[in-house]
Amino acid sequence: MAIGYYLLVGDKTTCGGQIITGDHTMTFNGRATAREGDKVTCGKHPGTYMIVGGISDMFDMGQRLAGTLDSVSTCPCRARFINSVMDSYEKQEQPRHQAVAPAYMASSPMKEATTVQPNTPPVTQAPPPPIPVFAKSRQRGKGCTDAGTETEPANNFGRMGIYQVPSSPAPVTESKPEQPPQGKKHPPEPDKPQDKKLPWYKRWFSGSKDKAEVAATAVAATTRSAVADGEALAMRYIGGGVTSAGRWLAAPNPLTVGLMGLFYSPGLNEGEEDYLNRYHLSEIAERFGKAPTRVRFRWIRDEKSGRMTIQGYHVSPESGMDKVPVHMMRLNPATGNYEFWEPGEKYRPTILWTPNEQKFKVPPHTGNEEQPFIPSQITVLPIPDKVGSDIESLPMPEEKDFRDYILILPIPNMPPVYVYLSKPPVKPLEVGEYHDLAGRSRNDGLDIDHIPSQAALRKYIANKYPNMSPAMMKAILIKGASIAIPKRVHQKYSETYGGKNTPTKKTQDASDLKVAVESNFDAMVVGLTEEGYTSEQLNKAREDLHQLNKKQGWYK
Repeated sequence: MAIGYYLLVGDKTTCGGQIITGDHTMTFNGRATAREGDKVTCGKHPGTYMIVGGISDMFDMGQRLAGTLDSVSTCPCRARFINSVMDSYEKQEQPRHQAVAPAYMASSPMKEATTVQPNTPPVTQAPPPPIPVFAKSRQRGKGCTDAGTETEPANNFGRMGIYQVPSSPAPVTESKPEQPPQGKKHPPEPDKPQDKKLPWYKRWFSGSKDKAEVAATAVAATTRSAVADGEALAMRYIGGGVTSAGRWLAAPNPLTVGLMGLFYSPGLNEGEEDYLNRYHLSEIAERFGKAPTRVRFRWIRDEKSGRMTIQGYHVSPESGMDKVPVHMMRLNPATGNYEFWEPGEKYRPTILWTPNEQKFKVPPHTGNEEQPFIPSQITVLPIPDKVGSDIESLPMPEEKDFRDYILILPIPNMPPVYVYLSKPPVKPLEVGEYHDLAGRSRNDGLDIDHIPSQAALRKYIANKYPNMSPAMMKAILIKGASIAIPKRVHQKYSETYGGKNTPTKKTQDASDLKVAVESNFDAMVVGLTEEGYTSEQLNKAREDLHQLNKKQGWYK
């Protein structure tokens, strides 16, 4: 019986390299789990390489987990890996043939070393220029655009404003100027030379308390737009240290954006070579490309308060998450609004911006809008990639977890802005990983139900992998296949809800997870039919559950 160990980002190779990418949704003390195909460096040769070989019966979204018995590096050293945690797995016997890197995966392209003449003096090369980025920390001096390695405040990167979309539209009210008394004229409008002297990009963002208070009232409004049913919802300014001119809007029916963070980097307008300027960003936008940055943000659900909050991340090229899509906002001549259509959106723009200054009626809070938790200081965390990391332990992101863009308004001197949007609300019968669906369920009357049940999956894993640590178990269970169903149906019809999931039932379901999925879903069909769902919708949901469980490797 051979004992192998699971591998994590930051684990070393026998030649002095280390694993640099992994699944950041499956973590141990903040460090990602490594899989076959993830990237690794070499201690003796430049470039990045891959992990080849994986544990035969342990999968993460179709990729085998990396292990010390089964995985090697594709670097020229054909290095093996040194585990840093003692989470183990067993094999009946030591493999006769160790994993070997295929020739076509062997190494990064590099020139063959040439013979050095003994009397040739060494050539000193100038360091390469920094890679221009959209945003970087001010703790990095001029000429350095490296990603940060320590927790730091978001203010080190730029300025931010937070907006929320109201849950329902309110009517537009026309602005009616007060009539002056007979024989009198309106007093002339006072000039504001201090504003007129400022360039557009200085007036575009406002950080003063007075202007922020005005914006908080003015932006909390609804404006007409030729989208869907002819209306758009204006975003309400709710926090942060900066507001923008004009108004940001979202299209309703259905509402796909609940929260938006808006961020810009003052360095873009200072002519530093470290930053991508507007011209270069516009070129990238025209190609529908992506721009490098050293910070990204996303909305997550705070574990303590249960409310949505903001988390920032340092992103280096090695993370594979250092680039953000760049898009040009387009003017809609019919409405006067500038529109951004998210890729794949066919029916309505995702967000809009209008420079209009007309008066609007402020929509009242309905009580249905979840109030996010906006900390006094938003922090930016490094994505851990080293052994012994003391970084906060929390689920780290994958590329699919971000919903962020760099937007350019085709107006002279307008600075490009970075926006990060909350994920769309979960839909009834939507199937996905538990942590994703639970994070998008917002006072919607839905429960997120594990199928098979979390208890059955835990028992199955414990039986098959008795040496698995609680941390690994937790990381796997939060990714379990789940479905969003009406709370009433879940509580009344589910055969695994609460006390109905008896020890006998858990054992039965753990013995055959595929049969358990069928049984768990069948139990709720009557209730879901009562809710009005069709056979076609139910069959699709059932098939989606099977496909996700198969993709995660629980059965074939």
